[in-house]
Amino acid sequence: GVVRCGYDRDFRLSARHSDADFAQLDLAILQNASVSLARLLMRSPASVVGATVHITTLRRRHALGDYLRALQDIPESTRQRMVVKIAEIEPGTPTGSLTEWISLLRQHVRHVALGFHHSERAFERFRHVGAWSAGIALPSHGLVSNIATMRSLEALIERWKRSAGPMSVRLHIEGFRSMALLAAAKRNGVDFASSELAWPPLPQPSDIISARLPEQNAVGAR
Repeated sequence: GVVRCGYDRDFRLSARHSDADFAQLDLAILQNASVSLARLLMRSPASVVGATVHITTLRRRHALGDYLRALQDIPESTRQRMVVKIAEIEPGTPTGSLTEWISLLRQHVRHVALGFHHSERAFERFRHVGAWSAGIALPSHGLVSNIATMRSLEALIERWKRSAGPMSVRLHIEGFRSMALLAAAKRNGVDFASSELAWPPLPQPSDIISARLPEQNAVGAR
């Protein structure tokens, strides 16, 4: 099997969170991203590294404050080359809360991304919250799936692309296990696609790898 990247193991199925606290994990992810990016920037000034912060961390004022202070402690030349994604956003999350968190994060980094559950039905209401990118992780599927499953997943990708179409945000889709679905993402103009199948990308000391899809669409490993 393939290990699925994520925080709450039940979120992908239920779109709800347990009482787990991911604040310390988020700080560790941020520190690792900062160290990795600083090393990469010595070799290539155009390097970019992403970090995730769980939505439950942002909801806790103390944890939010700790995270923002940790961001501020990163040299500006480094953090301006970082993308921070708010992860595992439940359906029904208030738009005002996301707007506030994005505004706070953007005081330290240029780009903030949003990671929704694939069952989110009101994606259009997030078009003006200030996010640079938004998207979902695909539901679990096999390397080879039946026709009904493939059509359902392709329709899901198409729906999200239609929703993102009039917005000034880039669309990312995560969790690809099928090359046919990856081709569907290309056809639908998905901006970024990722898959745990591509992890680990390269042995250390290299940190990231990416490849280009035709027509300037990107696919890479997180």
